[in-house]
Amino acid sequence: METDMQTPRVLITGGTSGLGLALVRELVVRGASVAFVARTAERVAAVAREHGAHGIVGDVAQKDDIHRIALQATGALGGLDVLVNNASDLGPTPLALLGDTECEDFERALVTNVLGPFRLTKALLGSLAASAREGRGSVVLNISSDAAVNAYGRWGAYGSSKSALAHMTRIWNEEMASQ
Repeated sequence: METDMQTPRVLITGGTSGLGLALVRELVVRGASVAFVARTAERVAAVAREHGAHGIVGDVAQKDDIHRIALQATGALGGLDVLVNNASDLGPTPLALLGDTECEDFERALVTNVLGPFRLTKALLGSLAASAREGRGSVVLNISSDAAVNAYGRWGAYGSSKSALAHMTRIWNEEMASQ
């Protein structure tokens, strides 16, 4: 796919519902070339058909999916200017007290909300840097939550993971600003 210098190339994780779907819709309407990732093949196909975006079936929590997602997105878009790490895991509902949260549920929140964005961003750093060198600019937007800064009972796994994501984002920003 050939894109011009004015058309942003955007990858959105968690693109079939909530904020991710709203971003897919809005960015396509505004003329962006959009790829999105989600876990459910049927839903990915429906959103891709409805909005004219490139759908990728994958799970950012699965280490083995990361490079495939990165390659499919950059291949479909011809590079990447913007990465929106939106996919997240709230944990099982009803939410449990932190002391009652299963270790596996806490781990799933950390893997989805912190390691997934870390791995995907790392896999796409070369494409994002190329975009910046070409004068297109590049942005990584990690979607967090007020639960990252406000302690809510029963939101322990999610809040802790989003807090880690927010802090990781600030660190990465500091490190990349000096590059």
